[in-house]
Amino acid sequence: MLTCRRFLFFFEQVHKESPSSDSCNDCTAAVRCEDDDVVRLAFFFPVAGDWPIRLTLSPCCNRMDIFSSITQLRIPYLNGLYNHLLENSTGSNDLFGTTNGCCDAVMCSLAAIVTLETDMSRSSPLLDLMDEHSRQMELTMYIHRASAIRERLLTIDSAPRISEVTSPYLVDDQFAPSTGVSDTASSFETSNIFRHAALLYLSTIIGGPSPDIAETREQVLATHAALLALPPSSVDRSLVFPLCLAGCMTDDPLLRKYFSGRLRAMDGPVGNSGKTLVLMEEVWRRRDNLQIGVSWRDVMRETKLELLLV
Repeated sequence: MLTCRRFLFFFEQVHKESPSSDSCNDCTAAVRCEDDDVVRLAFFFPVAGDWPIRLTLSPCCNRMDIFSSITQLRIPYLNGLYNHLLENSTGSNDLFGTTNGCCDAVMCSLAAIVTLETDMSRSSPLLDLMDEHSRQMELTMYIHRASAIRERLLTIDSAPRISEVTSPYLVDDQFAPSTGVSDTASSFETSNIFRHAALLYLSTIIGGPSPDIAETREQVLATHAALLALPPSSVDRSLVFPLCLAGCMTDDPLLRKYFSGRLRAMDGPVGNSGKTLVLMEEVWRRRDNLQIGVSWRDVMRETKLELLLV
């Protein structure tokens, strides 16, 4: 049965604001009064009234909301929805699974991570104005939030389901799919890639943009191993964020070659793989020359790359 959370999304997406508690109650009541067939029709086709318009756009819009938030360092517009999904998810992949094969719990964890990073960024200028006790309390709160997200990611059960992604891309011989590999991927494999990328992202927030942090090195290797379990195919077009983040956070020449090669293989007229590769290589150049941690987001901003890691 289609639950009320999708209707709440469309209320927020159309009106560009979070619904009030009264609006939430109205939306919930509207869904509950319909039977299963009517609700499903309402999802796939526009219905009478203002707020349920463009219902079929929800998965892509939610995905774009999260990845644009990571790119721009802001709290996702629909953060309340993602928190609700994270706390009440039954393990289904109904919201994101058909757009990038990644289960809801991992995608909503990414939303929680960028929200944490945004909160830390906003409070950073205020820390110097606090007394020692208040500062320590603030930092401890962030560490606890990060630990809770990490523990959730480590225990996510992304049950294998098949989801099809149909975006073709150009490949070279090294990274071409072997004969017989289809353009379908187990969402377990895709979710595992994003899960390790999320853990890597979280590590960079807590430990900084240095590849020398033990947890960062571990999650780069784990992301690489998860990618090896999923042969290159058109599904790679949904893996730009994991490839970019893992690539930016390694100094290992062989890993750099792998991540850049898999991005280069999907280069074509559609997507951000080419610009992502430029960003990754610029991060490497600066870190190799300066011998310090380099933030991929700072590099993107300074080089004026208009890029969405999706």
